[in-house]
Amino acid sequence: MQDVQVVRWPTELTKLAGLRREGIPCVLLVAPGVSVPELKGAGEDWIRLPVDPLELKARISSLRAKVGHFPQPLVDEDGILRFGSTLTPLTATETVVVRFLVERLSKVAGRQELAARLSSANRSASRNALDLHIMRLRRKLLAVGLSLETIHGRGYLLNRIDA
Repeated sequence: MQDVQVVRWPTELTKLAGLRREGIPCVLLVAPGVSVPELKGAGEDWIRLPVDPLELKARISSLRAKVGHFPQPLVDEDGILRFGSTLTPLTATETVVVRFLVERLSKVAGRQELAARLSSANRSASRNALDLHIMRLRRKLLAVGLSLETIHGRGYLLNRIDA
């Protein structure tokens, strides 16, 4: 995995898109008076300009420790799950579910929150529909090196198999 990259927001939007596609961690330097962009997973952090060089070094070190030497799963704008060197196409509904789970990688993702996310994306969020989506996703995720566990009464836990 490549080292953490520093990206100026919003002037280096193209660079950021490329780093996200490759799953490379980055720290966004946000210009004064500009809205902070939505972070896409555990491999991103931001800090507002002007920035103290020691603060920037601390953020980079923190991000390195957070992502470790493991690749981070990423769902791109075309609904392709990228994990390591593996690419897996996802349906529109699976894209919503996996993005939600990736945002909470190695943390419990609440079932109710997931159902609400599906509803807000105009996707079926009934109990049976969600169970079916999860069952199908488990096979796809397992094939790329990710596991999806049900945490009874709470939700789901997405993890790397090597973790």
